[in-house]
Amino acid sequence: MNTEIHKWLNKSRDRLNSLPVDNEDSNVYFAPDIPREKFDVLSKFSENVSYQDTLILIDDTFFGGSKDGVIITKNIFFSHDMFEDSGKNVQASSELVIHRNSKEIFIDNNSFYAFGIVEGEEVVFLVELMQEICSWKKIRPSVKTSKLPTDCRSCGAPLNSNTCDYCGRTN
Repeated sequence: MNTEIHKWLNKSRDRLNSLPVDNEDSNVYFAPDIPREKFDVLSKFSENVSYQDTLILIDDTFFGGSKDGVIITKNIFFSHDMFEDSGKNVQASSELVIHRNSKEIFIDNNSFYAFGIVEGEEVVFLVELMQEICSWKKIRPSVKTSKLPTDCRSCGAPLNSNTCDYCGRTN
């Protein structure tokens, strides 16, 4: 995981901890502190997410079994709830319109996930994080101050090397 994503995750974790909610028993996990067992249970409903790419996992089960919830990677938003045989995978892009009500996230006016135990300020926070990830996908003109572009030409993410950590393309 590159330095920029690591900083973003730390800042996001701090923002979550500053919310006026009880974070003692938070069900929101940030990389690299995502329990592998929780990921394995939730991700079995998707072939498109990997543990290495996972930035955030939200366990939306009352007893912490992780069968229902959301996985956020830099490229895919995945959700699964008890009423689905398989989960929902949505490719992160700058064109997505993400909004919410008190307990539900909508992507392009379609229900993405209706939370059972996560609510209010945490849902607002998660939507903001998803919107930030989508903003990484905007292609921005880069001002070159070195031989490396500052943003990926394919997805617009910040670059630390010739290969984009977000989409894997060589720039």
